[in-house]
Amino acid sequence: MTITAARSPFRHEPGLDFAAPEEDERFEEALARVRSQLGRTYPLVIGGTEVDRGETFASLNPARPAEVIGHHAAATLDDVDAAIAAAGEAFADWSQTHAEERAALLFDVADRIVERRRDFAALLTLEVGKIREEADGEIAEVADVLRWYAQQMLDLDRPRPLLPVDGEQTSLVYVPLGVGAIVSPWNFPLSLTTGMMSAALVAGNTVVVKPASASATSAAWLVDLFRECGAPAGVINLLTGSGGLIGDALVDHPQTRFVAFTGSKDVGVRINERAARLQAGQIWIKRVQLELGGKNAILVDETDNAFADVYSAAVSVQNLSVRRRQATTIVGSTLIGIAAAWYLVGSGQGIGGPYETFLLLIGGLFVPLLGVVIAETFVVRRSRYSPSDFFQAAPRWRWPAFASWFPGTALYFVIVWFGLPIGATLPSFALAAGLHVVFSKVEQGFARSSPLVSGGDP
Repeated sequence: MTITAARSPFRHEPGLDFAAPEEDERFEEALARVRSQLGRTYPLVIGGTEVDRGETFASLNPARPAEVIGHHAAATLDDVDAAIAAAGEAFADWSQTHAEERAALLFDVADRIVERRRDFAALLTLEVGKIREEADGEIAEVADVLRWYAQQMLDLDRPRPLLPVDGEQTSLVYVPLGVGAIVSPWNFPLSLTTGMMSAALVAGNTVVVKPASASATSAAWLVDLFRECGAPAGVINLLTGSGGLIGDALVDHPQTRFVAFTGSKDVGVRINERAARLQAGQIWIKRVQLELGGKNAILVDETDNAFADVYSAAVSVQNLSVRRRQATTIVGSTLIGIAAAWYLVGSGQGIGGPYETFLLLIGGLFVPLLGVVIAETFVVRRSRYSPSDFFQAAPRWRWPAFASWFPGTALYFVIVWFGLPIGATLPSFALAAGLHVVFSKVEQGFARSSPLVSGGDP
């Protein structure tokens, strides 16, 4: 492998333009290609050898649980020992490989995944439920991470001037550590696995990758891509299976030199505690890198775009993300009604007490509006814009939005008058959403030039 083109300065990989109808068609074709491969059985990868196991588990489509994305071999404790041994053997040669060759591997993988970005993004859509913009965005992030780390390794490999001392010859050399355990999460199965794994690889380390079981197919595709691009046997080993079984064994193993983990705080703290214990035969103190969730809040004040920001954070990404906000703190009386209405929709039950009348009023305005927004964003325009873009264009909404919103609100209050609050939620939501789709189709017949309808920039 050789670096054939100048890689500096770094440039972000641009995302695909789903406003273009042809891009939608290409993505649909990619979905069809990936669907034709669903249900395959993926083996473990240990020392460059594919290892099948009698026991397997399935990765499922979260939107269609009956649809199996892939079957995966369930690794055993013996497989953990074998994978770490294989990585240790490969380390002897890989750690001595020149930095340019290691960087070239990352550059090659980045180029290859960009070439196949639609298929990889389609897999993310099916396995973890990402909308197409988010899925493609993750592929772009994978390419960015690979190219950035490769360039950083080339920079670190250059001689660095040191303070001269008479009578001494000094130099600065970065040395790899050894075998690393990479434990990655389900919500960004490609970008986060790539980040932890590629940084270790380009620095001369070898790895054993343990992905989340819910997105094991995405990780298997990623490892296969590295192997296709020339990763030597044993440099990357893949173990799938129970985190409680093989995850603990990887962390505890005396030949594990470092652990990189992204996930929940509870599991991360547990890993940190286990890795700190010296095991029989362990020479080095293990290094631990943790990226933990459960700590990110949104602070919202009375600014005009507060609702759009909260809505975008809650809806635009349909899967849980540790990098998305996991708690919302609302400041200012102007947003109390939004929080209450969101509770009405999300809780699935009526609310008693002195504020019931106020909450029902807010719910009657909010629930049909939510139906209009979701219909516009995910049906009329098929996710070509983010919900925040839709709200920013609100002053230019045309008659379909209002003509759909008012009947939904009316139905809400009619049902509330005769029954429980929850009985009004879904019918009024569905009526507003359905009417908006119908009215938007009618508008398309005579207003093709409308940016919100035709796909142009708002």
